Amino acid sequence: TKGDMPCFMYKHEFDKSCFLRWVFRSFRCIPVKRGETDLTSVKVTLQRLADGRNVCIFPEGHRGSAHNTLQRFHKGATLCALKSKVPIRLFYIWEKAKHFRMNYIIMGDEFTLEQFYDKPITKALLEDATQFLQDKMHELRLQLNDILAKKGKKHRKYTKKELKKIREQYGDDADKMIENTFVTD
Repeated sequence: TKGDMPCFMYKHEFDKSCFLRWVFRSFRCIPVKRGETDLTSVKVTLQRLADGRNVCIFPEGHRGSAHNTLQRFHKGATLCALKSKVPIRLFYIWEKAKHFRMNYIIMGDEFTLEQFYDKPITKALLEDATQFLQDKMHELRLQLNDILAKKGKKHRKYTKKELKKIREQYGDDADKMIENTFVTD
């Protein structure tokens, strides 16, 4: 990233711990109340972007429950990008971080949502722009998978717990999603 360390967003529930609250606030992280519209966090995010700071937002709202999948994106990241008109740089993390395990991250090129700037921000526009971001992230995920497949790297097998979550989350599409994931034997 260019410039200072980015401001990360974190779930507001961590503020219950004095130590974690102190750590996150020391790094200028932004608390988000999940499950509701949190205008305070949006205002703080827009102010940080206006000040020229980098803000790191996980548009899925949480870590994915299964590797090599994308959760549905929330509209908050898109709203902040449209209101601030700042460039976006997507990154994709291959797997959940584990101790003593190699992981891979790919960063895309900067781009803007200028094709959406001239229009009033409506629910339909937010959905279209969010889908555009999700499609760009999907392309980045496939690009990283191709790079790692050429190097012979493969995802680990799903655990029973992950398979259960995938089936709960994706329903009828779960088997199709699992088939599209290459895993180690």
